[in-house]
Amino acid sequence: MTVLLLFGLVLVLIQIILVRRITFRPIPWFTRMAASARLESPYAYGGFLFILNMVIFLVITALVVFTMMMNVALSLFLFAGVGVLISFLIWIQMSISRGGSKKEKRIIGGIGSAFYWVLSVYLLLQIFLLPPSTAEEDPFIQFVGLLMGIVISLTAAVSCWVTVYLAKGKPADPIAR
Repeated sequence: MTVLLLFGLVLVLIQIILVRRITFRPIPWFTRMAASARLESPYAYGGFLFILNMVIFLVITALVVFTMMMNVALSLFLFAGVGVLISFLIWIQMSISRGGSKKEKRIIGGIGSAFYWVLSVYLLLQIFLLPPSTAEEDPFIQFVGLLMGIVISLTAAVSCWVTVYLAKGKPADPIAR
C-alpha cells in the first residue's frame, strides 16, 4: 500500500513539472464553451468540471464492470489509462480555454476536484462500516480494495486541482470565440 501511495505521489510531482513547463494550445470547442454566458462565473465553470469528472468516472467504471463481466483480461488497466488521459486532456483544456486569475483557477479546480474528495470520504466511511471478521468471512480484501480506492481518488483530486491551477496555454484565437 505504501508503494502505491509513493507511486501516486511521484506521478503527481511529475505531472506538476510537466504541466508547468509545457504550453498547451486551446481547442476551439473548449474556448467557445468557456465564453458561454452560462459558464461566466468560476463557480459555474467549476461545477461543469465537477459534472465532467463524475461522468468520466461513471463511464469508465461502467466499461470496466461490463468488460470484466465478459471476462476480458486487463480491461481495468486499459480503461483506467484511457480515463486518466481523457481527464488530463479535459482538465488542461478547461484551464487554458477560460484563462482568468489564479484565484478563479483555484475556485474552478477546487469545485471540479470536489467529486474525487467526496468519493474519498465515501470510501473512508465504507471502511468504517466493514463487518467484523468472523470464521466464515474475512473483510481484509475489502479493506485493501477500499484503501486503494481512497489512494486513487485522492491522487485524482490533487491532480485535478493542480492541473487546473498550473496549466498554461497560448492565447486563444479571438475568431474561435
